[in-house]
Parts: sequence; structure tokens; C-alpha cells
Amino acid sequence: MGKSQASMEHVMIVAVAFLTIVPMVYLFYSYSQSSVEDINFARLHKFGNTLVNTAETVYYLGEPTRITLEETVPEGIKNMTIKIDGQIYELIFTLQDGSDAVYSSNVNISGIFDEYDYSSGLKRIIIESKGYYVLINVT
Repeated sequence: MGKSQASMEHVMIVAVAFLTIVPMVYLFYSYSQSSVEDINFARLHKFGNTLVNTAETVYYLGEPTRITLEETVPEGIKNMTIKIDGQIYELIFTLQDGSDAVYSSNVNISGIFDEYDYSSGLKRIIIESKGYYVLINVT
């Protein structure tokens, strides 16, 4: 009876340890996923604001002002467009979850972007005044 009791106690200790570790691993995983999403959103916010603020600076400095930025495009961007509606100019990032991040500009901005331009990684971005508008070009 001593051997079976020791075996049963060992099984119980392993079970209690397992029941303690599994929820802790799940909590750690959910917290880390949430942190990654928050970091990516903060990077996107910085990237969008940098582009719009630099475009406004270049516009007000006038032609032939050109600023070249080296910025890291964050992960999770599915599309990048510029929407012009009357006097409203917006730089729009469509995210993989279907939501949009919109950055309004006070100046006329222009640019056509392909998949390489908004794929994650380090990019060289040329922001150039063309007189009455600013061209954003990713190389």
C-alpha cells in the first residue's frame, strides 16, 4: 500500500502543478499578444503622424523642398491610400483586421502606393513639394 500511495501522491502533485501552470501560460500569452498589438498601433500612429507633419512642413516651405525620411513601416497594414474630398486630405491605412487608421492633412497631399510601399520594414520615403501639392513617394 505504501508504493501505491506514493504514486497517487505524485500524480496529485503533478495534476495540481499542471492546473496552476496552464492558466498562467494562457494569461501570459494573452497579455503578450495584447502588448504586441498596442506596440504595432503606436508604431503606426507615429508613422502616420510623421508623414503628415513632414508633408505639411514641406508644403509651407514651398517648391523645390524635398525631405527624405527613413522610417520603419509597422506590420499589419493591408493598404495605404490618400483620399481627397474637396478641401479634406486624408492618409488612410487599412489594417488587416479591417479597420482604418486615418490621418488628416491641412495641405494637398498626393501619392500612389503599391504593396511594397506599405509592407513592413525599413523604407525610404521622399516627401516633395510640387507647388500646390505635396507628393509622397516610397522607394
